[in-house]
Amino acid sequence: MSAPPDQRRPAVEPPDGAGVDELAAHIEQTRHELGETVEALSRKLDVREQTQRTVAAARDAATRPVTLAVAGAVLVAAVAGIIVWRYRR
Repeated sequence: MSAPPDQRRPAVEPPDGAGVDELAAHIEQTRHELGETVEALSRKLDVREQTQRTVAAARDAATRPVTLAVAGAVLVAAVAGIIVWRYRR
């Protein structure tokens, strides 16, 4: 599933007659870009990591409403306790 030819990044070649320093810099830049590409592909192909991220996201989404409900219940109980306490005084 590669991108159509018109959407791919064009290969950047060093200019003709480039000096040794320019060629070395170009090689280093190419290595850096290749390393980033390999890392991105590795992340996409790592099924275990993707599964762990999905499970963690689902767990967070499931516990968030419970946490809010508990916080709301504590707040309501505290307000009710204060009202009862003041009424009995």
